Amino acid sequence: MVNRDIEIYMDQLSERPFFKIFSAEDVGQIKNESLIRQYNKGQIIFYEHDPKNYYYFVLQGLIKIEKLSYDGEHNYIDFVTLNSFFSYSELFSESHHQYTGHAETNTTLLMIPTQTFDNIISEAPNLLIKMYRNMADVLRYHEKRIQLTSVSSAAERVEFMIALWMYDLGIKNDDMIVIPYPLTIIQLSEVAGTTRETAGKVVKWLTEDGKIKYSRKKIDILDVEYFSNLIS
Repeated sequence: MVNRDIEIYMDQLSERPFFKIFSAEDVGQIKNESLIRQYNKGQIIFYEHDPKNYYYFVLQGLIKIEKLSYDGEHNYIDFVTLNSFFSYSELFSESHHQYTGHAETNTTLLMIPTQTFDNIISEAPNLLIKMYRNMADVLRYHEKRIQLTSVSSAAERVEFMIALWMYDLGIKNDDMIVIPYPLTIIQLSEVAGTTRETAGKVVKWLTEDGKIKYSRKKIDILDVEYFSNLIS
C-alpha cells in the first residue's frame, strides 16, 4: 500500500459511521496511533489465543472469525463486514483473542492499539453508552443465531442462515437486499450445520422460486419479506 492510499483512508476516517460518535480529538488520536494493513484473501490476521494488541476496523473487504471446539470438530463461524469494528466481545476484558481471524477477501484493516482505544472509551461516559448500544445490536444478532440451534430441519437452517446474512451483511437496493460478498455454498453449509449437498439443494430451490439470485460475487435477496418473516 502506498502512502497516498493510507492518507486517503485516514483523511476519510471521520466520515465513516462508526467514528462519528467520537470527538475530533479522539479521531485524531486514533489516526496518529493506529496502523493500516492490507491482507490477501485467505491470510490469517490473528490466531485464537494470540495476545490482543489491537482492535480492528474493516476499511475494505470481509473478515471471517472462527472458533474451534475443544475437540477441533465443531466450528463457530461469523463474518465482519465493511465499516465494522471488532471485536466487541473482547472490549476491556480479554487479554488474548478468543477467535481466529481470516481475510475472506482482499482486505484493508485499521488496527487500533487496545490501550489507546480502551482509554478513549473509558474516559468518556457518552462513548460508553454509544458503544453499549452498538454491542446491543451485536447481541440481538447473536440471539437470532442461537435460535438456529433449535431448528431441527437442515433445509430450514439453511434458509434461516440466509435470512441472518440478509439481516447482518445485506445492503438495501431498491426492492431487494444485496449481500455484496463472495459467500460460497460450502460456507453456507458450515454456518448452517449441514452438508454442501443440502445447502446446494436449498439454494437451487430458492433460486427457482424467485426468492434469491445466488452468484459467486453476491447474493440478491429478491423476496425480502419471506426472509424477514423467518427471523422476526
